Amino acid sequence: MVLMVSSKNSSARRRSILEAALKCFSTDGYDATSIETICAISGSSVGSLYHHFGNKEGVAASLYEEGIVSYQAALVDMLGEGGTPGKVAEAIIRHHLTWVRANPEWARYLLQMGAAPATATARPSVRRHNKVLLLALEEWSAPH
Repeated sequence: MVLMVSSKNSSARRRSILEAALKCFSTDGYDATSIETICAISGSSVGSLYHHFGNKEGVAASLYEEGIVSYQAALVDMLGEGGTPGKVAEAIIRHHLTWVRANPEWARYLLQMGAAPATATARPSVRRHNKVLLLALEEWSAPH
C-alpha cells in the first residue's frame, strides 16, 4: 500500500516539474530557464528533477514527447472513426485550432523546440508516434 502512495506522489511530482518547465520555457525560453527556477516553481528538489529526468534536456525532451502525444492522440482516434475526406479534413483543422487554443504554451513550445538539440533524445519516440499517426492516416485514406 505504501508503494502505491509513493508511486502516486512520484507521478504527481513528475507532472508538477513538467508543468513548471512548460511555464518557464514559455515565459523565459529554454536557454534562460534554470533547473533551480523549475524546481522553485514546481516545489520539487533538484534531486527529484534529476531522478525523474536526468537533466534539463531530459525535462525538455519529455515535455516535447508528451506534447506530441497529446496533440496526435485525438487525430488517431478521429481517423479511426472514418468519414468522407471533406469531413475528416474539417475535423483535423478543427482539432488543430481547438488544441492550440486550449494549449497555447505547449503549441508554442512544440513549434520552437522541434529541432532543438535539447529535444533530440525524444526524437526516436516521436518518430514512433508519428508512424502510428501515419498508419492511421494510410488506413483511413486507402478506400478513398
